[in-house]
Amino acid sequence: MDELDAIFDSHVIAAGAKPPNEYRVVLLGDSSVWGELLTPGQTLSEQLNASHVSCSGRNVRFYNLGYPHPSLIKDFVILAAARKYQPDLVIWLVTLDTFRDNSLNPFVVTNQSQTISIADQYHIPFDISSLNSGASIWEQTLMGQRSRLARLMMLQLYGIYWAGVAPSPVDPNSFHPVTNNFHDDPTFAPYKTGSDLSTTMLFSWVNYIYQIADGIPLVVVNEPIFVGTGQNSNVRYDSFYPRWAYDQYRAIMNSDSSANHWNYVDLWNIISAAGFSDTALHLSPVGEQKLAAALIPIVQKNCVP
Repeated sequence: MDELDAIFDSHVIAAGAKPPNEYRVVLLGDSSVWGELLTPGQTLSEQLNASHVSCSGRNVRFYNLGYPHPSLIKDFVILAAARKYQPDLVIWLVTLDTFRDNSLNPFVVTNQSQTISIADQYHIPFDISSLNSGASIWEQTLMGQRSRLARLMMLQLYGIYWAGVAPSPVDPNSFHPVTNNFHDDPTFAPYKTGSDLSTTMLFSWVNYIYQIADGIPLVVVNEPIFVGTGQNSNVRYDSFYPRWAYDQYRAIMNSDSSANHWNYVDLWNIISAAGFSDTALHLSPVGEQKLAAALIPIVQKNCVP
């Protein structure tokens, strides 16, 4: 899930030439888009594909390029690599955590050269000082590469297994449902109540993904979150987000999208508590179905003949 070449080499989007009657939509985002705890057919992309949407006589096909975890840089790199597959529309699902300065997430560490290339090409002020400047002589040997080689071998072996075994349904007893009661701490680490998030988080970096899209229509969607009603729900919407921080985030995104002409849609509270699984962002099959239904009119509105 964190190696760019494996992501695309194993993905259906790379399986062949784009059909002439296909309107291709790429979904970007985090584990909620990827489909944590869901079978393939329950994921957002497949719920959308099951709706058989059309655009100016072409069949709309949705491709899931969402991967854990929330990360601007991860999505920048994946979109840049996805352009060669000729998407007609990009839907980028984001949340407040997407805009943290999380430069050392696993995807960035694994794909250092691609990350540095994107940062250089688009003049993104991304701190690359903590990344390795290059592989040492030892790291270029077979022994130095043994961990990565083992992972690639296991990936190939799993492919044989996946091809022969149908995916098992997720046992609802195998995870803890999202909690409706929260602690009373109002901080959004490391930010305290009243902090100005506009000066410390990377909301303005949305401009870079429009540059990377390079003319491909792109819609930024604030993805749904769990909105609790239990203990301390007057302080926090959920275990992730205190109310003051999330409200400020929504206000900033609405203001910035208007000022910068972003194509932005806020779907933060469209799904009830029953539509979530184990966290405040992961959706159940019913939740994914509701999100898919909300995205279809957005796709149709942005359909470019």
